[in-house]
Amino acid sequence: MQKISQSLFFLSLLLIISLHFASAQSYNSIFLSETQINAADSNNVFFNFNNTNFIKNNEYFNKIIEGYTYIGLFAQPKLTYFPSKNIKIEGGVHLLKYSGLDKFTQTKPIFTFQYQHKDFSLILGTIYGTLNHNLPEPVFSFEHYYTNNVENGMQILLNKTYLKSDTWINWEQFILPNDTLPERLTFGSSNLFYLSDTSNSLILTIPLQFLINHRGGQSSNINSNIQTLANTDIGLNVKYKIQSKAIKSIEFNNYYFSFFNNSNIIETYFDKGSATYSQLIINANKFIYSVGYWNAHNFMSVFGDPMFQLVSQKNILDTKPDKQLLTSNLFYSAPLCKGVNFGFRTELYYDLAAEKFDYSMGLNIVVNQKFFLKKIKTYQAAKY
Repeated sequence: MQKISQSLFFLSLLLIISLHFASAQSYNSIFLSETQINAADSNNVFFNFNNTNFIKNNEYFNKIIEGYTYIGLFAQPKLTYFPSKNIKIEGGVHLLKYSGLDKFTQTKPIFTFQYQHKDFSLILGTIYGTLNHNLPEPVFSFEHYYTNNVENGMQILLNKTYLKSDTWINWEQFILPNDTLPERLTFGSSNLFYLSDTSNSLILTIPLQFLINHRGGQSSNINSNIQTLANTDIGLNVKYKIQSKAIKSIEFNNYYFSFFNNSNIIETYFDKGSATYSQLIINANKFIYSVGYWNAHNFMSVFGDPMFQLVSQKNILDTKPDKQLLTSNLFYSAPLCKGVNFGFRTELYYDLAAEKFDYSMGLNIVVNQKFFLKKIKTYQAAKY
């Protein structure tokens, strides 16, 4: 009880400091892609330049993972053509470079075909990935936006009044017969059900999501076992709009997570587990601040933030079946000019059993520029 009181005191102190210094609006929105096709862009060709410059320093002192720093940039120059009011064709390249390395770490082609009909979209090729899936960090780390930004496969989006749905396949490693690499793919679905109208002061939503990661393949010429790992989560989120000068809304989010290994031969430390995560989120006019409580038993996640994991990457003997964390996050973003945004985030973790703090801080400059190039004239075939 004393440990919890000390932690809550520290989190309250951080909230007071945050109220004094923070000065911008939302955060993750600056990283999200525009997924809707604008009918006014029909027959137009654009040059798009997307770029993120980042530094994220993770000061970790726990027994699960070593501290580390990401510093670098990625750029995505793309040509985009809208042959009709509901079709988008886009091609380009993804270039990832870490500071201190002379060469690009990733050079990946980008090609997207999107068909949109009312509130339905089908995407083939390069999909709207990473943070666009709107997954909680225990099952999908924010850092994938830096390290694995490009996802390829197929995606279906639904944008209805009472349902926002994203279902996708990310084919991470394709194999041919007798290849010496394992096939790797991820199938996921992220759904948000609205129980009340978004114009109401009180908004209730139910998130329902899952991720299935598959490794193996019958065509592969390697002697390894097929592995299928799955994470699911369901929750109840309550948002109350205040619209005061200082605070826009208060949210209370609750999630229940599960993990299970559906492989014939279990190679992971745990074969199944579960966790709960509760967060109080204050969305002010100038920042977003949250505090949370994480309680996990035998939980694992292939793509989750390492701070929420139980299996040690440093020494397997330090793996524990249970973990309780107090979390505190501050998100800040501000536009520098049209299409250029500055972002800052800081995260604090307190392990109740180890009685230790870990923290991270990150800065981002996100550039999204769109330049009109040409309008393509369309011709109808002659009638005979």
